[in-house]
Amino acid sequence: MLRDIYVFGAGGLGREIAATLQLPGFTATYRLRGFVDDGLPAGSLVNGLPVAGNKQWLLKQSGACVVTGIGNPVVRQSLA
Repeated sequence: MLRDIYVFGAGGLGREIAATLQLPGFTATYRLRGFVDDGLPAGSLVNGLPVAGNKQWLLKQSGACVVTGIGNPVVRQSLA
């Protein structure tokens, strides 16, 4: 059974992580659903993947798998 996964952050690091999650070793386990980003509107596309919502949207998603794609350590720590 595939697990849905989102990348938090649609900047450079987030896009690199998304590309990695689309490799065969990961697609057997995860289905990349898109990005979560506080700076982009829901529904916009980044590298062909949708921005599902922002941090507030994510907090309402029960059991969502998320990988952090934020490179700035200060911002990343504040999100954790």
